[in-house]
Amino acid sequence: MPMKRSSQFKQGRRKGIKWAVTWLHRRAAEMNDPHARLVLNSAAFGIGWQAKRLPPVKPRQKPAER
Repeated sequence: MPMKRSSQFKQGRRKGIKWAVTWLHRRAAEMNDPHARLVLNSAAFGIGWQAKRLPPVKPRQKPAER
């Protein structure tokens, strides 16, 4: 029987994704090179887009005992 993720886990996952996106955007704002800014902003967009589109991470199951 698969385990269900707690609301605290889901909230922590969302908070972690938001932190990563914010961090990338802040680093991009510090860059002088427009290409570097584009790369970091694109990475932030990709992380946010995938987080919205993909289902939450499934918990790993314990290995079968032999």
